[in-house]
Amino acid sequence: MWGLIILITYYNAVVSPDTPFERFMNQQSFGVRVLFTGFGVLLTFFWDHYYSRVATLEPYRLLSRPLGAPASVLTVSPPTTVFSGIFTSLVRLEVFPSIVALSNILSKFVPILLSNIPFSPIQTWELHLVCAWASVGTLSFLSLVLLWGLVFVKYPTMPIDPGSLAGRLYYLCDADDVLKQFSSMGRIDGKHNVAKEWLGSQAGKRYMFGQIGGETGTRGVGVFVHSKLGG
Repeated sequence: MWGLIILITYYNAVVSPDTPFERFMNQQSFGVRVLFTGFGVLLTFFWDHYYSRVATLEPYRLLSRPLGAPASVLTVSPPTTVFSGIFTSLVRLEVFPSIVALSNILSKFVPILLSNIPFSPIQTWELHLVCAWASVGTLSFLSLVLLWGLVFVKYPTMPIDPGSLAGRLYYLCDADDVLKQFSSMGRIDGKHNVAKEWLGSQAGKRYMFGQIGGETGTRGVGVFVHSKLGG
């Protein structure tokens, strides 16, 4: 992304009118626009994947904090789309996932903006400048969000990918105390809201993700009941 930012800035603010780079950017061939649009599409795919990973790992990050997390974290489902995900993240006051969701939405406009970077006689100079500097601003914001996630957001060590069903089962299979808490869900009448009933029964309990020694007698990584407030 920083390479594109430097390239766009150099093209609009520094380049002399008669250089090989300027002639390449100003040629009216279809390939130049396809190249820039392709960069935008690849960037969109990257942010789709990055948001999916953040949404999957966020509950485990919350559970790995020193005080653990409430039972409601265990009932969080990965969002089906980024638009539903940003809404639920805002409702739960999750700052980083909300900003990553916003970044993902912004990235979907990048291919359109980048396709207008090589100047064409069929567009106005004002439109070219708007697309160029909007691209620089959007890419700068995306770069800062990615840097924030790499430097300041720490996730627990996870030997198996939690994005798959097998990974989720791995972190719960030896957590005997957590499984006992979930076993009460089978006795709830189907006419009631199962999740709401279960969360009501877990009021005050804190869950945590980390080293456990469950029923198998071997230490591993998983979810366990950390404490109960007032207990």
